Amino acid sequence: QDFYPCLWPMAPSASAMRPRRAAAAALAAVTFLNEASATGTRLMSMNEIMKRTTTESAAELLLQKHQQGHHPRSNEMVSLIKEKFRQHQRVLQSENTVDSDGQDQQETTVAATGYAAVGNANDMLNQMIQETETKLEIEERNCMIFEMSQTWAMGEARTGVAQFNSMANEARGHVLEASGRISYLSTTSDNTKEALTSQEQECLEQAQGFNSELQIVQEDLDVMEKIMELTECNNAAAAAASFLQTDADASSTALVSCQHCSQGQGLVMLQDSKLQHMISSLRSETARVYLNHNLRLGFSEASKISAPVALTQVAAVHMQRSHGRHRLRHRLRHRQRHQRVSAKATQVPEDVVASDCTFSDKCTLSDGNCDMLRERFLLIQAGIQSKEIELKTELERLQEFCDHETLLYKDQLKSLQTSLGEEQGNLALRMGQRNDAESGAHLKSQEFDALSDEFHDRMGKCCANQNDLRGEMCALKKIRGELDKMQGTSVFIVDCEVSEWRLESCSATCGGGVQRMERSILVHPVGGMECPPLVGEMPCGSKPCPVDCVVEDWSEWSGCSAECDGGVIERNREIRVHPSNGGEECGATTETDPCNVQACNKDCVLAEWSEWMQCSKACDSGNSAHYRQVAESPTGTGKCPSPYSEERLNFQPCNTFSCESLLPDPNTILKCEEKVDIVV
Repeated sequence: QDFYPCLWPMAPSASAMRPRRAAAAALAAVTFLNEASATGTRLMSMNEIMKRTTTESAAELLLQKHQQGHHPRSNEMVSLIKEKFRQHQRVLQSENTVDSDGQDQQETTVAATGYAAVGNANDMLNQMIQETETKLEIEERNCMIFEMSQTWAMGEARTGVAQFNSMANEARGHVLEASGRISYLSTTSDNTKEALTSQEQECLEQAQGFNSELQIVQEDLDVMEKIMELTECNNAAAAAASFLQTDADASSTALVSCQHCSQGQGLVMLQDSKLQHMISSLRSETARVYLNHNLRLGFSEASKISAPVALTQVAAVHMQRSHGRHRLRHRLRHRQRHQRVSAKATQVPEDVVASDCTFSDKCTLSDGNCDMLRERFLLIQAGIQSKEIELKTELERLQEFCDHETLLYKDQLKSLQTSLGEEQGNLALRMGQRNDAESGAHLKSQEFDALSDEFHDRMGKCCANQNDLRGEMCALKKIRGELDKMQGTSVFIVDCEVSEWRLESCSATCGGGVQRMERSILVHPVGGMECPPLVGEMPCGSKPCPVDCVVEDWSEWSGCSAECDGGVIERNREIRVHPSNGGEECGATTETDPCNVQACNKDCVLAEWSEWMQCSKACDSGNSAHYRQVAESPTGTGKCPSPYSEERLNFQPCNTFSCESLLPDPNTILKCEEKVDIVV
């Protein structure tokens, strides 16, 4: 049977078993099978091909090469083959060639006999074998170079796919990080807006409360101003017009003390109902405290001058009626005034003077003194004025605090909005990088597929071509042996044999170089094929040289991304030269550090207690105070105690001794050493 190299061993088909009508048709079929079965081909050795090559298949192959014009000087050899293989006469007659001009060309029959004809044929066969050997070496070298370069290109494409996938994964991580930051900044921004609204509402309510209380205090000051106008004692003209001097018995200055009133705490009031009515119209808690305290002290001082007496039944009934009428009018006006006050204003309790007190003989009456009573009213007025100043100061502090907190919130919102915009831009950038990396990986994958297809196609052709050339050499050697047997003699023919190529180092590891090759003669030729060249060169190191990454210097650190609750500062460096061809990677191009990790909402920090202040009075029990200043202001929605709370202001009694103990004997006449102005 005929065997065609470059195919895996296969069972002969029915068509292969039938006599071939034309050698060209047979060779075309072999070529088609080789190309169609490229994935199933393998390189075959010369010995393996020689064992499977028959005389008939060798003749057919040689005649086919002659027809194709590969060896135009082989006419004598063709004549010898005809002489030797008469049984193929019909095949030879049907294979008369057609020249390139389309005209029939009659083969020239050379009547060559004897050793001369055989010798010429051997020389021609040796030359053909050597030419085929050279073609085989060129084909092997080209295929080896292609395999090396294509393998490197496929490796680069595979590495490119991996790198782009890595870049895509990194970009996906940055996308998730930026999305998380955007979500955090959006939530923080919304919470800050809500905190700002809440803080503004709280400040508004507190300011309304202070203003309402201040309005009440100022109304009390207006009342005290009228009372002071009615209590002029020294000026004769004023005294004539004063309310205190309208009664000849000076009953308007008398004080009444009822210990059973005010839920057992006792109550001191003026006997005169009209003046008591004005005093009862005082609404602020401060005025009430000062009024109750000073009237008690006035009653005590008056009692020391003259002993108090029990209220008569007639006087009790008169006071009950008189005070009852004024209490009714006061309650009506008080209720109407409260209806006009804002709902946010501090509610002042109803006057307790007239609520639970029934005048009877249990009450005691003490004669009053105009100067003493006016002094007490001055103290009451001074206390209310102090409260007015205190409320105005508190209102100013509240406004400053609210303005400061509003500014902090707005600055924080501005910073959050800036960071949010930056993160949204960063998100768009990272998504673009992710899309570019995914697209790059897809293109590199397509490039790899194309290179792989080209590699397998070319390597399949290399296998087929090399097997064809080896088969041609085997056929030529087979014919050469058969021609020797034509004369009935055996001629010993030895072809030249050389060693494998010894490769020297490439002149360059990358960027293209030259590799020198040498080989030696193992068997010298005897009547056979001459030796091929023993020295050669081939290209090497054709892959591009690696390029390492080159980066710029680090930039300055950026500002913190948040003023509190933890932010980040970052710096970066630009890439001057991107790595390629397996060069050293760039490393990190961005660095971050945490900053401003303190909480956004922080309570204020108070300083240490101050020293005790000077006593408010030189005698008769005063008060001394000490306080704590704010060392660190609150931030965000943090709280801070009021300056008048127990956490920041404390009092203790001082100078508890009586002022009378400082006075000399009552019968001693005092002389002033100098005049001193007193400002109340």
